[in-house]
Parts: sequence; C-alpha cells; structure tokens
Amino acid sequence: MANNKIVLFIVGFIIGLVISFFVANSQFQQKTANITESTEEVEEKQPETQKKAPETASTSKREGKTITLEALGGKAETPNPNPSKGEKVEKVYKNIQVLKGIPSGQLRIIMNDFSEALGVKCTHCHVSIEEAEKDDKPAKQIARQMIQLVKSINRDSATEGQVSCYTCHRGVLKPDF
Repeated sequence: MANNKIVLFIVGFIIGLVISFFVANSQFQQKTANITESTEEVEEKQPETQKKAPETASTSKREGKTITLEALGGKAETPNPNPSKGEKVEKVYKNIQVLKGIPSGQLRIIMNDFSEALGVKCTHCHVSIEEAEKDDKPAKQIARQMIQLVKSINRDSATEGQVSCYTCHRGVLKPDF
C-alpha cells in the first residue's frame, strides 16, 4: 500500500512538472510573439531607406550593444561594424535632441536596446510609433536626462566608457539601490 502511494506521488509530481513546462513554454512563446509583432510594426513604419536585411540574434544584439554604447559616449569592446548608415538621425526624424549626430539607420537599434535595458515597450516614452516625435510623456524627458547623464559619465569618469542604461537598470524600470 505504501509503495502505491509513493508511485502515485511520483507520477503526480512528474505530471505536474510536464504541465508546468507546457504552460511556461506557451507563455514564453506568447511573449516572444508579442515582441516580434511590435518589432514588425516598428519596421513597417520605417522609411524604406531604413529597412535592412535580418541578422542573426547574437550578431544583432552584440551590434546593438556596441552601437548604443557608442551613441552614449562609451567605448565598445568591438568597433561598430556599420559606422555610417545613412544620413544623420536629426535630418531623418523629428525632435531629436540628445542623440544628434548618429547615423539614422542606428536609431531603431538604440531604441530597442533602451527598451530591453529598462524592460519597457516603446509606448513607455512615446505616445505612439506614428507620433514618436511628440513630448507628451514625462518618461521621454527623463530618458533624455538619463542619456545625458550616461554620456557625461562615459566622457568624464574613470569608467573607461563602459556605462550604459543596462549598467543600473538590468532590465527593470526602477533599479534597486
């Protein structure tokens, strides 16, 4: 009788693990699908000159970190593989204030990196993708101040240009200090 209870417990435990795995996996797939959809929406809104061929995930992430670090006045471990992609961002997009001078083709990469570093979506700072130039949300002003802060840290301190949003935020909006 005791052996049957143990067997039933183990079988129940294994079934529970399998169900948990499938639930977690389906939730992960939904999140991934939502991220893919929002990225596709952003790409659809871009001018044709800004669209580029897809890259592998690891290459794209590494280049994104490099590009963002350079835009924030930092020194990347590996140089940016595409330093001049198109016109300057302030000539292509409206209301660019603190990221002036970067190639316009790198703006989306930098914005995606900001989203990832803070664990937020584009609409945290922007009213909408169509109206990204509007300054209606306080978070956009805060983001500009934080970009200036990170640029000054990378320029003036002994960090050797390795500070980015992720240094403090680690994927969360409000860092624990």
